[in-house]
Amino acid sequence: ARQRLSAHERMGAVLALRRLADPEIATFLNDPEPLVVMEAARAIHDVPIPAAMPALAKLVSQPGLPDPLLRRVLNANYRAGGADNARAVANVAANSKVDEVLRLEAIHELLDWNTPGPLDRVLNDYRPLPPRTTDVAAVVRPVLASLFSGSNKVRELAAKLAGQYGIRDVEPFLVDIAKDSASGALERVAALNALETLKSAQLPGLVDASLADANPAVRAEARRLLAGIDPGRAVKLLAETMNGDSVPEQQAAIGVLAAVKRDDADAALAQWLDRLVQHKVADTIQLDLLEAAKSRGKKELLTSVNAFDAQRKKDDSLANYRETLAGGSAARGAEIFFGRAEVSCRRCHKIDGNGGDVGPDLSRIGFDKNREYLLESIVDPNKQIAKGFETVILQMEDGQVHAGIIKSDDGTRVALQKPDGAIVTLGKSRIEDRAVGKSGMPDDLVKKVSKSDVRDLVEFLSTLKNTSGPAAHGEKK
Repeated sequence: ARQRLSAHERMGAVLALRRLADPEIATFLNDPEPLVVMEAARAIHDVPIPAAMPALAKLVSQPGLPDPLLRRVLNANYRAGGADNARAVANVAANSKVDEVLRLEAIHELLDWNTPGPLDRVLNDYRPLPPRTTDVAAVVRPVLASLFSGSNKVRELAAKLAGQYGIRDVEPFLVDIAKDSASGALERVAALNALETLKSAQLPGLVDASLADANPAVRAEARRLLAGIDPGRAVKLLAETMNGDSVPEQQAAIGVLAAVKRDDADAALAQWLDRLVQHKVADTIQLDLLEAAKSRGKKELLTSVNAFDAQRKKDDSLANYRETLAGGSAARGAEIFFGRAEVSCRRCHKIDGNGGDVGPDLSRIGFDKNREYLLESIVDPNKQIAKGFETVILQMEDGQVHAGIIKSDDGTRVALQKPDGAIVTLGKSRIEDRAVGKSGMPDDLVKKVSKSDVRDLVEFLSTLKNTSGPAAHGEKK
């Protein structure tokens, strides 16, 4: 009988079954109309409808699934968590006909398979899963050759897979990647990491060769690995690196020195901390030195930290965060902005059309505002609130209270956008009282992120200089 219905009628049936959370909706996953299938998949995955989830997972064998559908199919298998589900995900990762972004997602799922995070991989909602004991190595081993014939990014994650699950069969692949200067830097770093995990006998020779590599990321990783092979030699090289002019290598060197529990490593850090107190250290590595001293916990290092903190200006609202103004990673900042659930920047802010409308569009914030403004917006969001995005609190004559941002006011009715993005229209004659509230930005944001995270966010926001799109409106992070 279902086949006699039009596509519009079948779509209506799917929407009705979604409202009822009825597992019979799974029958529409085989519908000839792609839009009906997609809507059924969204209902099963997003509501969710657990009894229909296995049927969604089985779609993984169908070729040519569109991105939104395949993501949900992959996630259905990930959430099921069995060996057959892992095998299905591994086959997608190995399939060269699948878009790279989805192959990478499949590999990430395999990396996290037995220790899944609490957030859903598609919706980012809180949907925790228990730890698992699937033999992922047995699943991954047959497809690794296909993964290592993929792009640099695919090969990079393949190297992590091999290292994480101790798959020694691929050691020759990893050695070849580590030696190949034509391979991507991150790919080679991942290969060296995997060889370290596998305790490869070839690692010392590869580390020696990599110390002189043309790429700074590869050199930095080689120094880290050398600290585990020959710590005395490593400390000398790390101290030399600190006198160079490559900020990423300096930052990496500080991190390794902090991890090497040796007196000469502490002495190298102490020398630089003394320079920090004397204001003779570049802004880009100040935070790294402070955090290294705190992580080591040595009295002489902490004395320098206390001396530096004592110099902070009492009347400066940014005093405790000025070391985050420079030296961040824009790439990590973008990951925090778009992917970190506890920050949720994208829910309120839009960048180049991606994100929400509760807060200002940030597509050109780096063009219009300097780093101090960006930092202040994160650590003290109520100091300067972007015009047009002030929160108002409206008390109605019936006692209800509404808070949000005024999106329109035609003289008789007010459209108020609430913090969750919903729009409520209120008659102005029914408003008894009106007050100005705080910024929509959470004022406790800095409690949810580290100083390194703040530095990365500042760096990312400073790169947003899109002058070709709509003009920003006094943007506020």
